[in-house]
Amino acid sequence: MNPVARSQTLPREPDASRRTSPEEIRLERERVLRHPLVIEMLEGYPGFAAILDSNRQILAINQKAKELIRDRDLSSVIGLRIGEAIGCVHSIESPKGCGNACACFDCGTSRAVRSNLESRGPCAEEARLVIEQGGVREFHDVMVYTSTVHIDGEPHTIVTIKDIADEKRRQLLERIFFHDVLNTAAAINSLASVIRMQSSIEEVRPLSEMLAVSAEQLIREIQDQRDLMSAERGELVVQIEPVSIAKVLKVVEDLYSSHDLAEGRVFRVAAPETDCMVETSRVHLIRCIGNLVKNALEATAEGGQVTVQALEEGPEVVFEVHNDGVMPQSVQRQIFRRSFSTKAEAGRGLGTYSVKLLVESYLQGQVSFVSRSEEGTVFRIRLPKKFRRSTG
Repeated sequence: MNPVARSQTLPREPDASRRTSPEEIRLERERVLRHPLVIEMLEGYPGFAAILDSNRQILAINQKAKELIRDRDLSSVIGLRIGEAIGCVHSIESPKGCGNACACFDCGTSRAVRSNLESRGPCAEEARLVIEQGGVREFHDVMVYTSTVHIDGEPHTIVTIKDIADEKRRQLLERIFFHDVLNTAAAINSLASVIRMQSSIEEVRPLSEMLAVSAEQLIREIQDQRDLMSAERGELVVQIEPVSIAKVLKVVEDLYSSHDLAEGRVFRVAAPETDCMVETSRVHLIRCIGNLVKNALEATAEGGQVTVQALEEGPEVVFEVHNDGVMPQSVQRQIFRRSFSTKAEAGRGLGTYSVKLLVESYLQGQVSFVSRSEEGTVFRIRLPKKFRRSTG
């Protein structure tokens, strides 16, 4: 079971269930529309812009909002809250609507609107929107700005949303290619320098093996980023073939048992008693399991243990990556969001996001997790043994 996808309400309710009635919305909207300067201001903004009432419901919205609201007429979102209007997947998790699901605790849009309603001062918050359009989920990195405008003496909240996806991608590239990849390249360079100074073949052999491992790691990191960008564009091509579960786990064990992150930690791979086959992309399955393993090792204190195993469950195979740690609720609510990271450095956070994207969009599987004191943290990748090929 995926606790992130399961409908949950907030343990406390920051938003009352009170809603402005349709008639009150109509009258207030008429008052707003009588001020052409306000409407011109909305239309002058290059992205999504809306005016909200005191219950966070939309009174007016600009034409540019169609970039986020594509499958409905803009007039139909009057009276809705922002999450409901744009199709946020969390807006239906509570019967009270947008602002009352567990994920709303950490939603930048919700925080920015609440802050403005409470202080009447300008506010800016970064948000990661998960929008469902026509049955397809989209992930948007945005900056949400709120401010107050007085109309006929009454304060109203103006919300504008700016797409910052390009900026976030630039940060990711800087972080990954100018840090992680650079570190690997530096290790390769250092090993090559040492090899040049060695005169004995026996001394060179272990160094050459380390050099090969570092080069392979560099190639994997570049391929990971290339494939992720292709997957986000819907252009990734995966090669589906029968794959041995035991061989996949052996590769994972070989890759990460001697990884830098495993130093001082116990890394154990529990092979299945009997091998079985699954139709999937071998390369991408290994990468997905590897991303979960790296996250688990990073979250495990020295002396702790990370375990990987595979289980057969009828027509499916389940891969589990376990560590003893427990994630805070604030982390659990955001774990699959693009760009979210528990690390201090900006520009990380593609691990679990990329796993969910690849498994659920390309391998026909499901990704879930549990994280609680009784069992620690377990991430699961569930795949069908038989890949459903398109007949079209």
